[in-house]
Amino acid sequence: MKPLSTILHGTFRFRTKHLKLASSPNMGEIKEFLETVPGMISVESCILHMVICSTQVVRGDVIEIGAWQGRNSIALALGCKESANGKLTVIDHFKGNPGKERFYRISKKDLSDVFDGFLSNIARSGLTNEVRTFAGSREEFDKKLAVRLLFIDGNHDYEAVKADIAHFYPMLVPGAIVILDDYSEEFPGVIRAAAEFMKENEYATSIILGRSLVIKT
Repeated sequence: MKPLSTILHGTFRFRTKHLKLASSPNMGEIKEFLETVPGMISVESCILHMVICSTQVVRGDVIEIGAWQGRNSIALALGCKESANGKLTVIDHFKGNPGKERFYRISKKDLSDVFDGFLSNIARSGLTNEVRTFAGSREEFDKKLAVRLLFIDGNHDYEAVKADIAHFYPMLVPGAIVILDDYSEEFPGVIRAAAEFMKENEYATSIILGRSLVIKT
């Protein structure tokens, strides 16, 4: 299997000078910290997303849809800080997905502590200034940003993924990256929405890294 640095540089023309981040002496500390943050996403996937975020050539902000306790948010915010390229905007209503609320529970059954838990994790990471948080739905988010990376990890139902893409697509800058997490047979809605997105927009460049589909616009 080709190393990550070869894949990213050869396929996406990322900045190779920042690929040293993947072998940085501090990577062990970053991994250890991410392990302390509750997450349904693996630390390894977070590291991949951080490297992608930190090495993009195009300029702009980053949007993350779905954050729960902020494990991947911290990785993306580190990528923004490492590259001095935009800020991260997190969009999540922090109430879990319909019918699956039990998976998002921290200690309170009504999930009323989920948002505070997220904010606490961001604060102890020291990245508060790199993260803008919007506690609400996509429909309520009306800011217009120039987005270089769109990370989608909200409701995995087909209609929800399709709506996430449609809502934020107009904000993407030329050459932006869209990452769809949980791209697997376990979530056919993600696969279907991704296939339609690429077909409708004639995208030619995409790779699968772990459970993430990475699409270059």
